[in-house]
Amino acid sequence: MNAPSELPAKITLGQTLIQGRCLAVRKAKDVFYHLVAMPAADPYSHPSTVEVSASERLAEKDGDFRSLCRVTGYPRQFKQTDRDTGEEKIVRTADVKLQAVV
Repeated sequence: MNAPSELPAKITLGQTLIQGRCLAVRKAKDVFYHLVAMPAADPYSHPSTVEVSASERLAEKDGDFRSLCRVTGYPRQFKQTDRDTGEEKIVRTADVKLQAVV
């Protein structure tokens, strides 16, 4: 159940390498979701935590995680009221998803 140790020589556009400690794994329908904490950039930073979906289990809880991932996502928008002016504005953002390339 370990992630593939060999990666392609070149990561293509829209791909990234995720490596860290698997904090939890859950399964919904036929998809495994791995919650991964990556190493902090320095001793004063908080580690980034991401969720990676995969068609198979790639790590156990508290185990090492490493996978080439496809970066996907979708746009999102919501209304927000400006506290100073009371003007209602549309805020546009995106939800980013990581999908393991298995």
